[in-house]
Amino acid sequence: AIQRARIAGVSVGRGGCEVYGESVLDFAEDLELNDDQSAQIRAAQRDTRRAGIERRADIEVAEMDLEALYAADQPDLAAIRSQLEVLAMLDVDNQIAGLSLRQQVRQILTPAQLESLDDMRKSDETRSFVVYAGGTGGRTIRLGGFDCWR
Repeated sequence: AIQRARIAGVSVGRGGCEVYGESVLDFAEDLELNDDQSAQIRAAQRDTRRAGIERRADIEVAEMDLEALYAADQPDLAAIRSQLEVLAMLDVDNQIAGLSLRQQVRQILTPAQLESLDDMRKSDETRSFVVYAGGTGGRTIRLGGFDCWR
């Protein structure tokens, strides 16, 4: 059922740039982050992760409900559409949460640190950086460098 939902165009469980803060912390020394900046980034990431756990649970329950709708002898198309819309909105919420974390982290950084981060994103040695995209299965996707960091 979930595969049919994906084929229908619902992208279940994508997370945008959920670990943006962690990725920035990987370069804390290069960016010369101070202790306060690191603590603020960790707090923002922790809040995002906590909310993500709840969203992933909601996605799992919504997927179970969708499977039940597909399994019915006479599938209710209106109910299936409604459940697909629920899953789509949860996907949107995941992506917005990732983008929100990115914005929070970028506000914590100084202009010089942002410039350094952008330089790192463009450099050859960081181009193949892999970012976790928080979905229900914990998939990893290659974003072609730090594209989600823009």
